[in-house]
Amino acid sequence: MIRNDFLKNQIERFNGEARLNPEIKTLWVEALRSGNYPQGKDYLKKDGEYCCLGVLCEVVDLEQETWNSGEVKFITGDDWSTTNVPQDYADEIGLDPYWCDFLIGENDCRATFEELADVIEEYL
Repeated sequence: MIRNDFLKNQIERFNGEARLNPEIKTLWVEALRSGNYPQGKDYLKKDGEYCCLGVLCEVVDLEQETWNSGEVKFITGDDWSTTNVPQDYADEIGLDPYWCDFLIGENDCRATFEELADVIEEYL
């Protein structure tokens, strides 16, 4: 369940002026609602489970490499991450780091992908 006090803070911080690429947003929201991605936490993707941001990295087909631990790092140019969208890509699509942090926190506190899709659809 989304923690409304944190969502309210995010909305106030950006005054409703999020700038996420609308085509990427549509792909991401549809993927979160599809039921095709088992939800996990702590990593973008590990052992076949995804954070909501890992779903984003997957649907936009970022290069990925799997480590022996089962963690997947997503790669863009010289940037890579196993726990957050690579910053250069987030900047490119208009996904603010504060929203990334918010979504990671909500995902790891077990907001469902459906709940997260609702937030992304409405506020980003």
